[in-house]
Amino acid sequence: IYFISENSYKVIETMKLIGKNMGKKIKIICIPKIIAYGVGLFMEFLNVIFPFYPFRSKEIGSPLFSRKTVNWVTNDEYICSTKKANIQLGYMPDYAREDGIKNTLKWYKEKNLIWKY
Repeated sequence: IYFISENSYKVIETMKLIGKNMGKKIKIICIPKIIAYGVGLFMEFLNVIFPFYPFRSKEIGSPLFSRKTVNWVTNDEYICSTKKANIQLGYMPDYAREDGIKNTLKWYKEKNLIWKY
């Protein structure tokens, strides 16, 4: 498995970059992790009782917000690098992170998978 990025980034930095490329300011709401974790657990419980939107995502079949989500967004950074893929596969990235985000947003918009921005 390869988690590839030209650097290591905090989740918040990437979210702000996505917002910037959508022309939107990302509003950050900080709540204690234990409260968020409790909300995630509650959403998981509702997902079992009410297995439909908004308690379950049609695409992934799991809650839109969960304890896993809390762990993911509170992680300080993800260690991603192209080094292993470069050595083992000869991989070189075609795009810088911001260009990749722009292209991804364009693709999502073309496929109507994202709200108009």
